[in-house]
Amino acid sequence: MRYIPILVTTALILNSSATTAVSAQTQTAVMDLATLYDLGNLVVDTNADSVPDLVNASLILGETPTITETAAAAEISARLGFETMAMNLPIQRGIAAEGILIAIGRSGLAASGLSSPGIDPTSLDAGEGSVVIRNVDDRTWVLVVGGDDEGLMAAARLFSGVLPHTRTLSTEKLGAVAEDISDALANAGVVDGEVRLTQARARIDRDGVSRVVADITVDPVDIDSAATAMRRLRDLEPGDEDSRPEESAEISEQETDSVTTQGDDQEYNRIPLSYPGLGSVEARITDGPVIRLQGRAEPDPPGPISGRPGGGAKNDLDLSSLYTTDGFLGGGPIPDRIDVVLVPGSSGIEGLPDLAGRLGLESTGFVVPLVRPAETFDNPGSQPTLVLVGTGNRFTDQLADSGLINTSALGPGEGLIQIVPDAFGSKSSLVVTGSDNSGALRALEQVALTFPHLDERGKDRPTVDDVEQEVWDALSGYSPVGQAAIGLYKLDRIAEKLSDVTVSSARVLMSVEKAEDGLGEYVRARASSSLGTDNLEVLIDDRDVQKAGTIFEETKTLPSEVDR
Repeated sequence: MRYIPILVTTALILNSSATTAVSAQTQTAVMDLATLYDLGNLVVDTNADSVPDLVNASLILGETPTITETAAAAEISARLGFETMAMNLPIQRGIAAEGILIAIGRSGLAASGLSSPGIDPTSLDAGEGSVVIRNVDDRTWVLVVGGDDEGLMAAARLFSGVLPHTRTLSTEKLGAVAEDISDALANAGVVDGEVRLTQARARIDRDGVSRVVADITVDPVDIDSAATAMRRLRDLEPGDEDSRPEESAEISEQETDSVTTQGDDQEYNRIPLSYPGLGSVEARITDGPVIRLQGRAEPDPPGPISGRPGGGAKNDLDLSSLYTTDGFLGGGPIPDRIDVVLVPGSSGIEGLPDLAGRLGLESTGFVVPLVRPAETFDNPGSQPTLVLVGTGNRFTDQLADSGLINTSALGPGEGLIQIVPDAFGSKSSLVVTGSDNSGALRALEQVALTFPHLDERGKDRPTVDDVEQEVWDALSGYSPVGQAAIGLYKLDRIAEKLSDVTVSSARVLMSVEKAEDGLGEYVRARASSSLGTDNLEVLIDDRDVQKAGTIFEETKTLPSEVDR
């Protein structure tokens, strides 16, 4: 399997006008595959700083989506989170929500209510998937479907790891395909033509876009000319005249004296449709013929396929560091990859898209595939760190059978979030499950929406790290409760050594910083029980520096150095 790393560079953009971003969004043209992630489409800017800060989409799934459909929704959500600097969680669901509607799988297509969705999953081959853009009743739809489960995952990973490019986010954008077609039309004298890329297909046996559909709209009198232009583009051989629009003699003469850069030469001499990962283009001329154009990119040279980055063991993984480079993420001080794979079970996984979206948001890069259902692979020790989600997960059951986790003690509706060290070989794993479906959902909600906070998120809200620090302080004797516990432990050990002696009276002194009211009475009761006498003098030495008594005092008079 080939892994697709995705990286982004975050930049600060300064505008002289505070209304620039808002205006740009209101003027966004009709979306197609080349402009999916343009500002104003799947992501928007709400505060006019030209930086996306809201996901403008809603996931459409059936009432009982399959495991594969939920996994596909999670792959898609990771990319949505990756594309924005902020997002609302949980991610919107349902047709009633605002924004672009993303229907996933056959159940999502059925729930959409679209009478003519423009794609029939039964027309797709096994292992083939499709991402389709539709505009119906002033709403934009993105349909992600497959001929089977593998095809659906191929389509979801095309959405999350390729579009709007041809193979990876470092290859050419699909907009270049539309430009090649527009140039060919212009060379044929077709003016005012519109080219929209409305469908892309993917296959499990190849990288990139196996086919992209270009809807071409021209004036009825230009249909034959447009068809001729597409056939010329189809039959273009290397070395033939490029397909850029022909320039007038006046412009050419003016440009004779200008300086042409090397980049311009490369742009002018490029071979149309020669983009890595592009299999073919299906040019659909409205009221005209459909013409198939083959991609012209040279095949990759043979060689080894690189492994997935970040596949090593996470030795410092704990609940307080899930969203750091010690946990789910990897890279430098600014995380640039996701080092885990999400593994859903058969139920209790409806919140998986929210967890994937959170991961995409927290990192400046991620690797596709991110989600692999438990039934689709063996040998978990060969995988990156696994996050085992939901019930009916065979790897979670395997850990339970080995005694590494205990789910039998959970009550109804109770969830479990547990780090399992050395779960599979040397690699730890995070288990997010429950006694039943509702318990697993609650555990997943806690991890996806709340962690590392305990309840509400906020700078002043307690976190798992706060709990960890307080436990450490207690065990180390740095906190009052820890000091009191150590004192009581020592009292019990002393009483144990005096068990053969009759104690008639005792004086107990316990030093504690900021002692709580009532500690003295508690120590008295504990000492009476362990020492076997009520003749006790109990003193609590409160070492609070703000209430401390004077231990030593001496007054000295120093002569002035300026006296003569």
